[in-house]
Amino acid sequence: VGFSYIGKHSPKVRWMLLSFVESDNAIKEFSEGLPRLQKLELKRCSFSEGALGDDILRLPSL
Repeated sequence: VGFSYIGKHSPKVRWMLLSFVESDNAIKEFSEGLPRLQKLELKRCSFSEGALGDDILRLPSL
């Protein structure tokens, strides 16, 4: 199961911990859903700061 599945099928998730995410595309797919996400913890992820800034802005409750 990939990040796009989580983003599309988890509308009630409010907290998420992501570890070892290694691609800008993965964080983009993840951010396309999760309208209620209020807390996001990132550990040992290696995506670009640009991807993080652009894609996290899509999470309205964060």
